[in-house]
Amino acid sequence: MDSGSLSTALDAVASTGFVLSVEQRSALQSSLLLLRQAEKFTRVVLFGRITAVSRDYLVAQGFAAADPLVPAKSFYSTDGVTWAQLPEVHPMLAATCNRINNRFTGNPSHEYTVTEPAPPPGTDIPADLAELRKETTREDGAKEIISTVSEDKRLASVVATMTNEVAVVPFGAFRKTAAGTIEANGAFGGVASEFAGNLDSYAHQRHGDEASTNLTDKAQMDKSIHFLKSIADDVPTNGSWALLQVRGGEVVLGRSLLWPGFAFYHVPATPQYGFVYVGTGTRNVDLAFMLP
Repeated sequence: MDSGSLSTALDAVASTGFVLSVEQRSALQSSLLLLRQAEKFTRVVLFGRITAVSRDYLVAQGFAAADPLVPAKSFYSTDGVTWAQLPEVHPMLAATCNRINNRFTGNPSHEYTVTEPAPPPGTDIPADLAELRKETTREDGAKEIISTVSEDKRLASVVATMTNEVAVVPFGAFRKTAAGTIEANGAFGGVASEFAGNLDSYAHQRHGDEASTNLTDKAQMDKSIHFLKSIADDVPTNGSWALLQVRGGEVVLGRSLLWPGFAFYHVPATPQYGFVYVGTGTRNVDLAFMLP
């Protein structure tokens, strides 16, 4: 949810369970504005809330002019006033974090102990990551790695993974210039009402995806707009998203079945769109077995 239109966005996603009091809204609007100015971001979005045992984490993301698709930095707050930057997480450490199934505690310095199979011999492990890992040998001779992971690193890993897998924008919200750069589309007026209820009107907010594999579709597409991958192509097909209309059809809401608690919204025929997450930060790894 863009911090510049936070109040309107919160009303649009109220049915997801993300509800804030007037005081909380005012505090967030002020603190996110200060965060944007301090970090010199082009925009700041409120990612959502990850619930924990003692206190919840509010998460915000800042975007720089160099890349409007991928967040430059992510931040967390437990009071909605002060923000701390989430650390960068190496992919190897992110894989370790994925093995943690416990709920977040609410203490960023809390440490988890994770046991996993040792990587193949000769695997290149960064020095800062090696300090957190200890190799042991089981009774059967198999090698294991025992890693120590702090909660702020786990939080950073979950937010980055979720952003990459389910962050969604309407087609047309961004455009690719003739020089190949990507920028926000100032002429975007929203998806037409008759198409807003279709999955193929929305795309993943990330780099590196092929927009379509159908040659006929490619010939008919506007390549300056349709350069992102449609969420209609997600696997499992017709089982990754649930689209519904709320507030009397005024808002289209898409709920992720892969990350329960994540939802994107769009007000058809307007440039208003965004997404929000409220949940425990747990990925639904059993999704493929839940579908008919």
